[in-house]
Amino acid sequence: SKSHQEIMEEYLLFLLFQFEEELFLKEVKEVLSLNWQTPGLINIVELLAKELKNFDLEKFSKKLAEDLKEKLMELLLNPEFEKNIKNVELEKEWQKALYQVKKNIVHAEIEEINQEIKELDKKNQRTDTEELRLDKLLGRIVKKQAQLKN
Repeated sequence: SKSHQEIMEEYLLFLLFQFEEELFLKEVKEVLSLNWQTPGLINIVELLAKELKNFDLEKFSKKLAEDLKEKLMELLLNPEFEKNIKNVELEKEWQKALYQVKKNIVHAEIEEINQEIKELDKKNQRTDTEELRLDKLLGRIVKKQAQLKN
């Protein structure tokens, strides 16, 4: 079954495709800069970046590999998502979902950095390079945690 992050990322993409063209083009930039965690969505977004000029969903989906096309259709036709946006203001919902997805990504990145720090911490004798790496990682953790407060 899907993780919370996967569902949120799919929902975010679903919301993006609900926008009118002008808003779509404005908000798509947010999506392109995200460090996507869900396989498949990454590929869809990468292709999306190349296809923004005169964007047409039908043409776009034809350019996707079969499995990606399926993934896109699945998320665009998701009944849960449909139900979710019945009585909401799309832009507000988008901002909320975007914030949540970004937060989850930062959490995942912190987790990754922590793993590496643990590995380095296990060593009794660290080389200078490893010491530098550790300092750098600790600095990155601090930055990432600051991102969460925004």
